[in-house]
Formats: sequence, C-alpha cells, structure tokens
Amino acid sequence: TPADPPPAARSLPDAPVRPRPPERVHPQVEAAYAALRANDLESARAGYLEALAEEPVSRDARLGMAAIEMYARRFAHAEAHLHRLLSANPADTHAQAALIALRAEEVDPRWAETQLKTLLPGDPESAALHFLLGNQYARQHRWAEAREAYLRAQQRDPDHPDIAFNLAVACDRLGRTGEARDQYARALGAADRRTAAFPADAAQRRLVDLAR
Repeated sequence: TPADPPPAARSLPDAPVRPRPPERVHPQVEAAYAALRANDLESARAGYLEALAEEPVSRDARLGMAAIEMYARRFAHAEAHLHRLLSANPADTHAQAALIALRAEEVDPRWAETQLKTLLPGDPESAALHFLLGNQYARQHRWAEAREAYLRAQQRDPDHPDIAFNLAVACDRLGRTGEARDQYARALGAADRRTAAFPADAAQRRLVDLAR
C-alpha cells in the first residue's frame, strides 16, 4: 500500500467518565459529561470543577477531569486527579487503567499488558480496558491481537472515534485494506460528534492513499 499507516492514537475512551445510575449524580457532572462528548472541553472543565468544589470526592468528576487533561496533553495534571482517586480507593479499575494509559510511553508494554489482563476479569465490559490492551499489543507490533482487542472495545463503545482509528491502523498493518478504509471513515465521522485524540488529517490522508 502507498506510504505507511499512521501510528495508533494515545487516549482513554471516556466511557468510564459517564455517570451511571442508581448513583446520585451531581447535575454539573451530567452537564460536563455531555459537554465532553460534544467536544466542548472548556464547558466540560467548568462543570467538573464546579462539581468538585461542592463534592471534592466525586469520582465521576475526577475521572472527567483526568480525561480532559489527557486530551489537553496536560499529563501531570491528569495524573494528579487519578492519584487522588487511587488514594481513596486503590482498587478503582478505571483509575488504574487511566494511569497505565498515561504512562504508556514510559513502561514496558509487556508489563502494561499483564496489568490490564489482571484488571479485565473485574470489569470485562470496559471499552477502556480492551482499548488500552489493544494499544499495548500495537506497541509490540502484534497487530492481529491488537485488532481483536479494538474490536472488543468497539463492541462496547461503538461511537468512539479513537477506537475506530486505532482499529483502522491495526487493519491497515494487517493488509485488511477494505476494513481499514471503513474504520478510518468511521473514525472521522465519529470525531465530528465526539472528542477525539487521533490526528484527523492523518486519517484523511490515509483514506486517500488507500483509495489509489
């Protein structure tokens, strides 16, 4: 195929940020989550900070702020929010997964793979955990396993642009051209509706390359 596929995106699917009933949820957390989904990061930040001012122990608000800081590439700030969560509950699966995502470039991918596989039995429906496991396979160029992990993530969070993009990259690396094209297009369409970390220009260029 012309040129090379782009690298996989580094992000954390924001599914765990979503407030889940029957928990009592601060109204600003609901509003902030909606803003985060709509790619309005400033409104999301304001909402989560307002919720934290009233409820400093709000798990959803802390996870939301960690996600926002990751999108803004303010990784030290994201890590601080996650450490606050883990100090309150060291067994918090989503906080542990987010910390692995933050440190992805610094740790051995085989170690991260083992950690994620340890977390998955406790939360097998987590799109984030499957996505992050796919990223560790991708770092090791284990593209078939990465594709399978991204497919599992996409089944659980069908509209996430970064999942579609990384799945496209894995398919691209495997020579599954038609599937890669479909997933690049899916990622670009989803990014119009939802916050994304992947480079849209790289996805668009690759779509053009694969059409040649």
